[in-house]
Amino acid sequence: MDGISSSLDKKQKDFITKVFRYLKTNYTDSELRELAHEDLAWQKARQRKLKGGSDAFIYDEEVLNYYRVLSRSLLTAMDIKC
Repeated sequence: MDGISSSLDKKQKDFITKVFRYLKTNYTDSELRELAHEDLAWQKARQRKLKGGSDAFIYDEEVLNYYRVLSRSLLTAMDIKC
């Protein structure tokens, strides 16, 4: 997969490539766009921006738990041990 940072080692690059291929094979573009638009960190940033604040991502415990659940589900579906 082109475009992966040269600062990553081979194991990290292979993992990212595997996840990318899994997502590309098992989900449509519209499903992946919907997932990205539903991302909790993005939602919180948009809400804060609407209130006149920064649009920087918010990584609080709620967001971190959201990512933990999402990544566990993905790794389980890919049959990768967490």
